[in-house]
Amino acid sequence: MPNSAWTRGLIFLAAGIWFGLAFILGIPLNETWLRLVGGVASIVVLLLLAFDLFAWRWFPVWLVKRPNIRGTWKATLRSNWTDTDGKPVEKDCYVVVHQSYSKLCIEVYFAISDSVSTSANIIQGEGRSTLWFTYRSEGHALEQEGNPPHRGAMMLYISLQGRPGLAGDYWTERETKGRIETSGRSKKLAGSFQAAKELNYV
Repeated sequence: MPNSAWTRGLIFLAAGIWFGLAFILGIPLNETWLRLVGGVASIVVLLLLAFDLFAWRWFPVWLVKRPNIRGTWKATLRSNWTDTDGKPVEKDCYVVVHQSYSKLCIEVYFAISDSVSTSANIIQGEGRSTLWFTYRSEGHALEQEGNPPHRGAMMLYISLQGRPGLAGDYWTERETKGRIETSGRSKKLAGSFQAAKELNYV
């Protein structure tokens, strides 16, 4: 939800308009009017909650400054990490974006591990939007040998022109780095690698 200072400001503004109208119209400020003020404050809070959860998606990006990237993105990760044959690793993965107007949570699912963001934000600049997030990755219980938990960061450019996509770089504290690019999106939110594999992507 928008921050508490903004919420309080809108409530006070609504109450001020309410009292101002009462004064201009010469209406006595009795108990009934005070109850109505409480009702107005409740309506403002509900409207803010609705805006934060879903209504912001109906507005143009230039107005809300927040592109809608919510959903599950099918992606390919290419890494400088090498496999047993000495070849750079290339893996299928899925980037799941949980998004409201005020909050972002990013999950990245692989066949043997899962990552979840510890912080995330969309940065606007120079005519394009960029998704930045830090994350913690942990291998599945049977896949942790040679794959210890680690932290990393990712920067993905957001493209909503033509076919929407995310593409950018990542790096980890294990001194690995690479690139990730999406090839399709589902508006559904997957909760695992297998669930994401079964979605339809456009």
